[in-house]
Amino acid sequence: MPLFNQPIMLAELARCTLVALLAFVCYILWLYLRWRFSPLFRLPGPKCNFTLREWVIGNIKIVDSEPFMAPQQRWWHEAGPRTQLLHYTQLFGRHFVCVMDADGVKQVLSPNDGVARPRFVKGIDHLNKVIGRGLVTMDGADWHRHRKIIQPSFHNQLLKEALNSCVPNLVTRMIDAWKEREGSEIDLVSHFSAIALDIIGTVAFSHNFRSMELVEQWAKDDNYQVELEDPLVQSIYSNMMPSKLKLLLIRLRLVFLERFINPESHRSMVILNRAVDDVVRRAKLRHNDRHEASTEAKCLLQLLFDAEPGSRHGSLSHNELREETKTFLVAGHETTSTLCVYAIYCLLKYPEKKDLVLDDIKKHSQKVRRVSLESTERMEYLDAFLKEVLRLFPPVGMITRHTADWVTILGEKIPPGTRIIVPIWLLHRHPDYWSEPESFKPERWLNSGQAERKFQPFAYLPFSAGSRNCIGQRFAMWEAKLILAPIIRDFEIKLSPSLEDVEPKIVNFITIKSIPSIKILAKPRQ
Repeated sequence: MPLFNQPIMLAELARCTLVALLAFVCYILWLYLRWRFSPLFRLPGPKCNFTLREWVIGNIKIVDSEPFMAPQQRWWHEAGPRTQLLHYTQLFGRHFVCVMDADGVKQVLSPNDGVARPRFVKGIDHLNKVIGRGLVTMDGADWHRHRKIIQPSFHNQLLKEALNSCVPNLVTRMIDAWKEREGSEIDLVSHFSAIALDIIGTVAFSHNFRSMELVEQWAKDDNYQVELEDPLVQSIYSNMMPSKLKLLLIRLRLVFLERFINPESHRSMVILNRAVDDVVRRAKLRHNDRHEASTEAKCLLQLLFDAEPGSRHGSLSHNELREETKTFLVAGHETTSTLCVYAIYCLLKYPEKKDLVLDDIKKHSQKVRRVSLESTERMEYLDAFLKEVLRLFPPVGMITRHTADWVTILGEKIPPGTRIIVPIWLLHRHPDYWSEPESFKPERWLNSGQAERKFQPFAYLPFSAGSRNCIGQRFAMWEAKLILAPIIRDFEIKLSPSLEDVEPKIVNFITIKSIPSIKILAKPRQ
């Protein structure tokens, strides 16, 4: 007698399959009906015909095919400049709401102190492996504890001393390399990434990424391209570059599958974690060397080792230090290098401002080769120029949150699971907050710019706003000034002929990027 009755087994399998199929169909139908009758469709946004196809793909093709925030800007203009909330959908009925009003942004970004369950969560776990589970991606009590432990390490005087001792020498090396290759095409992203990496490596970790050596090698070899070779940097860049597969998995909330679909991604993360562990270990060894610690300034990471385990806020564990090291590395160099790239781009795009910036720099640095931070702090027009660059080209073009429960924003009820977009790119172009919002006007940041409307802090967000603003914003601005001032003073800069009559397309993945990459020619001034 056979142990199993094959016909019965097949019938049972068919029945189970049918039940599973019916359950799946019911689930899909429930998702569709929940999407179809969502109260969010009352909000302004692109027209929806409520077809099954629109539920599946939403507006994703339009959003992905056009420049960053171009569709949202068009929908906003169609709805009217007084529109406060803008609604659209993406894959499988995922709802997105853009908050176009500064008061609404304040609601979203302000912390819920004393509230056990936050109303808005960051929901960017897919970035944890790349930029670390640190200040950028954390929520709630974990964020508060880390911020309070890390904040003392970002003391203004400590940062100024560290930057003054590090940046001028690296900038001099870059200037010498550019002079040696006079007339050669310079990829701004590669060069500014290289110097920013060496700066954050030195100041934050006492680690030499040797990136400027690649720029110097480029200066000696006509066929050499500046490509960052440090395994830590390579692994971060490989995971930061957007791909259709990665974006699809993020939108489907299936990022965990990437390690199986793309094993190379998992291998690069193993390399990344090992390399970061090595950076932390080396910094710890230097910190424990009493003789060395007494004669050298400590890096940010070494200052964190000093946090007392028994203090009110405690200290960071090795794993927490590793995660914050990733955060410092990515946020600490991506923001500054992106700002420097678009500062040069704005000099070329708005040539009427070039002489004003140059005159301001010369006025305070004409008699010295190495520009100090004290000199840059007297450069009022350069400061205004960079603030205006950050307005029109914010390195982080948007902030995202997810609703954890039903919330009310500007009087509208928003259901749980909705993705809330704070569109920094559009808020910086909002006519309610900026006169001539599409015009590049550094003067709006000077005392002479009194005609500018009353400044609204939650309408200017290059470093976020409120109590959760970027901990390193002063660091980034000081660093950018120390890099840019001597370069602008010492070189006449032109756009590369290969990019003439080409309008770069802005895309966004963690930070904004241009396609094609911005390239220049630099000629030493007489």
